Parts: sequence; C-alpha cells; structure tokens
Amino acid sequence: MAPTRTSARSDAEYTYQSSTDETPSEAVVFAVADATECSPLAIDRLNETINVAAMDQLLSTSDGSDPVPTVTFGYYDQQVIVTSDEIHIK
Repeated sequence: MAPTRTSARSDAEYTYQSSTDETPSEAVVFAVADATECSPLAIDRLNETINVAAMDQLLSTSDGSDPVPTVTFGYYDQQVIVTSDEIHIK
C-alpha cells in the first residue's frame, strides 16, 4: 500500500507532511518533487547536496523530550526546512 502523504501550498511556501514509513531524506525528495511539479527521478540526487545518512539519523532519533531538530539547506533551487515530521519548501 502506498504511504499516505499530505501537503499544502501557498504562494510563498509548500508544506509536506511526511508519512511514518519514509525516511526524512525520502520525504525531502517527494516534497521537492511535489513543490516543483517534477518527477522525483528528474530532480538532482539529494546526497549531492547534503549528507542524507546524517540528516536521517538526526531527525529519526528525536524522542520527544528534546527540542525538535531542524535542518535547513538549499536543494533544487528551493530552500528546504526539515523537521522530523514536516518539510517546508520556500
């Protein structure tokens, strides 16, 4: 079964709610593809922009008691802001 994803778009920002069965790096690729209306296979490889293993580990180890980490970077001509459950594209 395909994961359930939700998203919202405004003129300046696109918000993507990641599903529990995808890694943060997978969610970033899907979010940027959705925001730019491109196929996930057509956009640049994420690992050429950021260390995906480090981002996935950082955002997957939050236990709720610590402040939620945020990772911000540029990718595919977009500003990407990632938390453990949301991606914001500007």
